[in-house]
Amino acid sequence: MTSKIEICNLALLQIGGRPITNLNEKSKAAYLCNRLYAPSRDAVLESFPWSFALQRQTLALLAEPAPDPWSHAYQKPVDCLRAEEIIPTRPDTPVLFAVEGNKILTEQAGAVLLYVRSIDDPTLFSAQFVQALLWYLAGKLAIPLTGDEAKTKLCLQMYGAVTQEARTIQANQGRPRSKPLPPWIAARSGR
Repeated sequence: MTSKIEICNLALLQIGGRPITNLNEKSKAAYLCNRLYAPSRDAVLESFPWSFALQRQTLALLAEPAPDPWSHAYQKPVDCLRAEEIIPTRPDTPVLFAVEGNKILTEQAGAVLLYVRSIDDPTLFSAQFVQALLWYLAGKLAIPLTGDEAKTKLCLQMYGAVTQEARTIQANQGRPRSKPLPPWIAARSGR
């Protein structure tokens, strides 16, 4: 079972640090892990649409009018780190939207948002995400704990490699939605 302490200790291991037993112990490593863990977790979550963190939610329409050129203003979900898409009511019609502060602006009535949510419970993290997070966190810990810029660079390179591998794995999962052929191609192919 993955825990915050385990992720922090894996990050510390990558930079040659000593393990910690809890985030409140009296050590520089524990202090830094306590301060850097949550912002690092959210940054890594926000950087990519991790499948375990995707959520769909019908948005709450705001009473105030939407600014031009939008017709609807919705409340952004509190746990939303990254808005991915407004689910179209017709599969062949993408929905344009904008995020402004805590609002989602769109033309679609009854909008349903697909978004990356903030997740605090490490037992819900995918194995790839844990790997990405530990390398990112190691990169943030390297200079204050070791003073070694080369370690920081290596850790952030490893973070990039793990994230790229996660993109490849996730791209190969499931089936992409089939898009209809444009009319001019369908006419030529007899469909």
